[in-house]
Amino acid sequence: MRRRSTTLLIAMFALGGSYFGAMWWVSRDPAPPVMPMPVEEQASGPLAAEPPGNRPLLAYGPRVWVEIEQVGSYLPSTAANIRVHRGSAEVTAKISVVGGAGMSWPEADRRDGEALVRIEEGARTMFRRIMVAGADGSGELQIGITALLRGSVVDQLNKPVAGARVWCGGELDNEILTDEKGCFAAEVASGDGVPVVVRAVGKAWSYQLVSVLPAGSEVGFVLAADCELHVQLVGSELTLPSAFVRISAVGASFTTELLQYPFFAQQLFAGQANNDGPAVDGQGHAVIRGLPRGSTIGVSAGGPCLPVTAPQQVELLRASTEVALPVAHGAACRGSVVDEHGDPLAGAFVWCWPQDKVPKRSSADRWLQPREVDAVAVSCVVTGADGAFDLLVEDAELCVLTIEHRDFARLVRPLARDVRIGLRCPLPGGAATPPRMHVSPPIAGKAWPLRVDPGDQIFRVVAADRDFVHPLPVPMLALIRARVATSTGEWSPPRVAKDVMLSGVVSLPLALTLR
Repeated sequence: MRRRSTTLLIAMFALGGSYFGAMWWVSRDPAPPVMPMPVEEQASGPLAAEPPGNRPLLAYGPRVWVEIEQVGSYLPSTAANIRVHRGSAEVTAKISVVGGAGMSWPEADRRDGEALVRIEEGARTMFRRIMVAGADGSGELQIGITALLRGSVVDQLNKPVAGARVWCGGELDNEILTDEKGCFAAEVASGDGVPVVVRAVGKAWSYQLVSVLPAGSEVGFVLAADCELHVQLVGSELTLPSAFVRISAVGASFTTELLQYPFFAQQLFAGQANNDGPAVDGQGHAVIRGLPRGSTIGVSAGGPCLPVTAPQQVELLRASTEVALPVAHGAACRGSVVDEHGDPLAGAFVWCWPQDKVPKRSSADRWLQPREVDAVAVSCVVTGADGAFDLLVEDAELCVLTIEHRDFARLVRPLARDVRIGLRCPLPGGAATPPRMHVSPPIAGKAWPLRVDPGDQIFRVVAADRDFVHPLPVPMLALIRARVATSTGEWSPPRVAKDVMLSGVVSLPLALTLR
């Protein structure tokens, strides 16, 4: 009896211990889950709004929320697809279009037609006329052996013009002078489309496109009387620095002398020691010599501080003609152009055009005119060694900034009132490619939740010490905002990285994701 009571007592104690032990286990806080991360609702606004669901992350590292805002687009380079051959071998050279049809414009394909191109082969530079075709500005050019080009220059009375300056499509400062008989001889690379320009005091400029044979060729020029055009810019003094004046072919009829005038030369010879071209002085005055008397031309002005004016028709009836061009100024647009390493980029063509006035190529591509002739209401400048640009635009909120360089992708960037000063404009070398953005872990050794907008709907968990790779559909210039949440669920203020180039493999700046 006593043994049965003892056994029953032991059983009761065992049963009671099991019950209380079970109750204690159930009442404990549950262990933090390892996977998966709780799903968060999609944010209703930008990162300035407080994200929903700020629960403690426990075993995870801090949440990282990244927002990507596209502020610009990278497009293919405008460099023409021109191949130069010497015999059967292709020449390695830098080729750029100076004027004519081989240039692209916003929302407009290149036109088929004639283009004047600059060919830089090592230390040697030459210019040639070439026919281009297609949206990529493709063309073929054959350059032959050195040959002798002979020529003669006379006036309209068939009298020799001595001391005329003759340029045969080589280095811009490589001019030769005609002798007392008005004759000249120059060694040039044989081939088609050699531009020969003749300039003489008191005479209208004249040019011909010459085919130079390997055995040599001859060419003759008849120079007409010239007209000296005085242009006065009337308007704000802010528009005067670095302004330029351009002339173009306008009007219903053309004289023989106008057909022979080298419109492309006004840009090429600007700044030369013997320049007769349209340099604007500090008072807004320019003198253009060598224009064909009796013709009708268009005169416009432009520059970094002056949106290009619409051509004003002027009749060149006398030996000297005067014209006043009213000009205006607008809001400032300042910034710098850099390469993918952040180094200043010289020689970039920067232009700012109104969205409602998209410039298009005119039908006069055969005149080989420079691009800015058709760029009405556009401000433009070429960057120097510091890569900086300073433009004035009529209305920055309605303008688009376009930056081009023959060795880099093109950037198209709409402007806004609060984004027009201190712009940093990086260009990717070669062709821009869709980016793959790498985001590094904010804390080593812990899995970490990440959300990237646009793209994600939730926070996703990234394995410890593993970069997150986020592909984007197109290369772009972006503004990046990032916020980081600690284990208590508190979010940091947005951290901003402006003007970030997203092309190819890109690493998100670590400073954006550190707590």
